[in-house]
Amino acid sequence: MSGPVPRIADSLAVALIRTLLGAIALLIALVGLGVLTWGGYVALTLVVHPAWAAVLTGVGLLLVAALICLVALSLGGSRRRTGASSDPAAAHGSARGTRAPGGGASGTLSREMALAAGETTMDAIRRNPKSASLAALAAGLVLGLSPELRRAVRDALG
Repeated sequence: MSGPVPRIADSLAVALIRTLLGAIALLIALVGLGVLTWGGYVALTLVVHPAWAAVLTGVGLLLVAALICLVALSLGGSRRRTGASSDPAAAHGSARGTRAPGGGASGTLSREMALAAGETTMDAIRRNPKSASLAALAAGLVLGLSPELRRAVRDALG
């Protein structure tokens, strides 16, 4: 099958692998942070009372977390697209509506409709990224919990 569906499936597979590898790296980093924290606590118990060593270790971790949050906030500044047209037809020029009536195969019209729906969906996702993320999360939860719905979606997609 040609068209956008195999590219989307490949992109989703790559995204899933990257997410899995990121989760594994995060888990390893958390274990490493735990070992460093425990080592710092043990080293501090040689100098101060264990309760104070725990307080100092906890404050140190909170400072590291605050620093990471500040870096994340500075990276995620307000980025707004400029110069982008809100009209999808204008953005894609004369790609639509070039086929003469009655010309071409019957699949051409459905392919054009699928591409138009995909463009409209992508425009909506770009305008509302938070809502799109929540919708994707909800869809993932529902599909993850319902085997029947998962089969129905798999059958509908081919």
